[in-house]
Amino acid sequence: MVDKQTAQTSDSPVGDGQVIDFNAAKQPHVLQRKEGRVQAMRETFKAVREASQPSKAKSAKTTKPAKNRRKKK
Repeated sequence: MVDKQTAQTSDSPVGDGQVIDFNAAKQPHVLQRKEGRVQAMRETFKAVREASQPSKAKSAKTTKPAKNRRKKK
């Protein structure tokens, strides 16, 4: 069984009189989770967009066929 006085050490912020704002400490973690969700949505959207478009074959640039022009008389 732990004694109450030994449970609070001088390393704890409460013992030094420092108070940590919960929301300020939580904000970086919340932001990181949001960025993770946004990244997942971007990857999903990109995959669906690429799957819905027909694949483009990478080939040499083609030229237009020559037109048959009549010579003027």
